[in-house]
Amino acid sequence: MSHLPDLQILSVKIPVADLAASRRWYADVFGLREEMEWPDDDGVVRGIAFEPLGTVMLALREHAEAAAATRDFGFLNIRVPAESDLAACAAHLDGLQVWHTEVISGARGRLVGFHDLDGHELSFYAETTSTGVREDSVHAVRPTRAPVETPAPSS
Repeated sequence: MSHLPDLQILSVKIPVADLAASRRWYADVFGLREEMEWPDDDGVVRGIAFEPLGTVMLALREHAEAAAATRDFGFLNIRVPAESDLAACAAHLDGLQVWHTEVISGARGRLVGFHDLDGHELSFYAETTSTGVREDSVHAVRPTRAPVETPAPSS
């Protein structure tokens, strides 16, 4: 049996129909700065990446068919430090005229959900539990394994 080294997510790439519009939208919504871009063989830039959010880089790739095929798919939940931060996130989206949900319950926390220009589901997400799932989640969610119990410290 082989053992993998310590793995971490490096980047997430989202397909978009219009790179020019989406790069501005993502920069405004998430307060991101572009770090790099990828021109295709014909010299046209069809991919960009932003500076990392935490340790994960967000990239966009112009691919209209993939963007349409993944409409309503949830690619990304952006963690915020606390549930109380969600009001500021909602106000930020209001200022950008981005429609969003009220604060609702997800599998492990509370969130404000919204869609990008291609209809992909996104959210600002505050974890309120680190184990198990919330019983009041807006979607039916169940754990796939028993939660691991942390042993009490011995004296």
